[in-house]
Amino acid sequence: MSFRFDKLLSSQSSIGQSRSSILNPLQWMTVILVGGLASFVFAHAPAWLIILMAVLLSLTFALFAGGFIYFMIREPGTLRSEMYALLKGAMDRGYFTADVVALLAGQEHRMERGQEIEVKDAEDIGETIQRRRRNHVPGGPKS
Repeated sequence: MSFRFDKLLSSQSSIGQSRSSILNPLQWMTVILVGGLASFVFAHAPAWLIILMAVLLSLTFALFAGGFIYFMIREPGTLRSEMYALLKGAMDRGYFTADVVALLAGQEHRMERGQEIEVKDAEDIGETIQRRRRNHVPGGPKS
């Protein structure tokens, strides 16, 4: 098995993109503030600067926790991944059937893992779904 540096970089570059939700910016702000606070402590920065970073981190975390609880109660759909929301919306509007959504979601997961996929056109997706339907045994487990 050979080491592919380009695949490693491409998979790491999309870390924050795969599960974007309404709270994603606050998550990144928390990560940045934790890194800043740790570097200030390590560099023996003035006490007021460390305290300022700790207060900003605490406020960000409180805002994140409050936002999560609020959206969990009021609008739980905003906490779901963007891909889920897009596929569910397309299915609700009748653009795709459940088979197509499952196929697209499977291809998305393969892309996130760095595996290559190839779709020539919409007919390719239709043929794949037809093959799955022909191979499906009634009463058996779904593939």
